[in-house]
Amino acid sequence: MLDMWHTFLQTLLNGTPWPDLLSRDDLLPDGWTMETLLLAAIGVPVGLAVLHFVRVLLILLFGRKYHALRALNQACEFDDGIRTRYEYKVQLNSRKQLERYDFERFFLEEYGRNPQTFGAILESAQNNERKYRKYKAEVERLLGVKLGETARIGFFDPLEVKLCKRRLKEPITSPIFHCTAEYTSPKGQNHYSRTADYTVRQMEAVGKQYRKNVDFQASKAYQRSLMTDSLRYDIMKRDNFRCVLCGRTAKEGVKLHVDHIVPVAKGGLTVPDNLRTLCDQCNLGKSDKYDPHGAN
Repeated sequence: MLDMWHTFLQTLLNGTPWPDLLSRDDLLPDGWTMETLLLAAIGVPVGLAVLHFVRVLLILLFGRKYHALRALNQACEFDDGIRTRYEYKVQLNSRKQLERYDFERFFLEEYGRNPQTFGAILESAQNNERKYRKYKAEVERLLGVKLGETARIGFFDPLEVKLCKRRLKEPITSPIFHCTAEYTSPKGQNHYSRTADYTVRQMEAVGKQYRKNVDFQASKAYQRSLMTDSLRYDIMKRDNFRCVLCGRTAKEGVKLHVDHIVPVAKGGLTVPDNLRTLCDQCNLGKSDKYDPHGAN
């Protein structure tokens, strides 16, 4: 049979016209006709295609691994509410600004504008990554093969494994936060840009820095740093440069201080409503005492 096909193809390649080729019975084995040869040539691929279709249908209906994977996919829910990429653009006023642009500061400020949104994105990515590790391990156990990160399909994989791999879930576990800083010259002739991509890990670090900054702003050191000379003067002027407890003034030989009604050590803030004028003796006597249910 192989010799027959070899002779047939060789004759065709030698330039024998199709009508002459179809009329040559010497190329065929005994009992064969050219019609039989053509039917065999057409029938074999069709038969293989039908056989493949039947195999696929049987797997879809009765495949143990295939149906186990479908059940696993239904049981394992991932968060589909996040995107693979988040885009940000910043327009700058000069090329010098562009060259010195601080992307870390940009993402820190952007995080601070909406910490709940960023926190939800990062939490979803972390949950997806944790669930995907378990999902992947269960799939590898189920199929009996190791999966690449992109679940590539090998040419010689068994058919059921191929079909299963095509149905694998691939959740978003590592979204990218992409920022483009741009500068365009006044006449629009020149355009410059710089870009930065922040990963989930980097944005988690940004989130930690943001929370650290928030904690610092609420700290005692920060509250005390807000007590400027200008604010101190405004409080004393509001109180008529007089101790609000004993009524004495600087003309009576006392020094005037600005006191936190709720002490900073007890969570008091440096805001006008929490500030008052006291003489040095009243302020030292009060120290950090505070009665939330009585006079202060």
